[in-house]
Amino acid sequence: MGLTVGDTDSLYTKGSAEELLDNYLEWMSSRTASQTFAYLHLFDPHGPFDTTPPQRYRSEHGVDADVVGGDAWQFTGNSQGKEAEQYRTHRIRLYNAAVDYVDDTLASATKSLSEMVEDSTLVVTGDHGEAFWENSSLDEKHFFDSRTAYGVGHGGTPYEALARVPLLADGLPVADGPASGIDIAPTIAAAAGIEASVPFTGQDHAKGLPENRIPLIEAARYGYEKKAVYQNGWKLLVSQGDDKALGFELPAEIQVELPRDVEQRLRSALPAWPSDTEASMGGESDREVDQSVQQRLSDLGYN
Repeated sequence: MGLTVGDTDSLYTKGSAEELLDNYLEWMSSRTASQTFAYLHLFDPHGPFDTTPPQRYRSEHGVDADVVGGDAWQFTGNSQGKEAEQYRTHRIRLYNAAVDYVDDTLASATKSLSEMVEDSTLVVTGDHGEAFWENSSLDEKHFFDSRTAYGVGHGGTPYEALARVPLLADGLPVADGPASGIDIAPTIAAAAGIEASVPFTGQDHAKGLPENRIPLIEAARYGYEKKAVYQNGWKLLVSQGDDKALGFELPAEIQVELPRDVEQRLRSALPAWPSDTEASMGGESDREVDQSVQQRLSDLGYN
């Protein structure tokens, strides 16, 4: 969980959305600058669920703590039986409870912010979704997962449950078309009248999105490197290490054999693959990482 305001930032290894948003509002109440910017990363829908969501939300969603237990994923893959089904039901309920808690907390904070400033822009999105067994059989059949947790959580195969996240913007244009997370920064900068010091790779939504664009998803924390590319309702998911390439028809994400011209066009849009086999499986690479970055990743649980 993190809070970045202006040129300073704070990292919360434990804390709730309420704590982070209250701290942000306190910071905002003392600001005199004509323009401010803050990036807030709310961690509550992300395990471990030891401090959030509050018990009220767990109760409203009927979450049984005895069933879901700790944070480690249980009954992964294609486990069958009453216990597995109960676990899946309550794990989904727990996630929904956390999302509802964040929704309510954001709504309250937004109301308070609107009372402080006359002109504000709010953008809400996610860095990833969460998989709940939607494609566990397909995943186990085709791809290696170093957790052996097929089709659950995140960090593995970029199915739509992980890859397709919300983008809500109050005060900013959101264009129809193949959007990507890399568009957020240039859209905000343009709306604020800020000229970037380095070129953006994304698109300003105010200028529209090109229809022939091929959005890309890449990187995997577990298993071999995986990449997915999209165009006109088609999706190509490739893992070079697994020697697999799967085609899908969207939005239902139905596995299909892609038309030959579509597959060729999507394959040509794929960037280079990691040259180091170990790095492509989520292991160590020879890239140097700044010590401060290493410490922040460690604080967030990424060792």
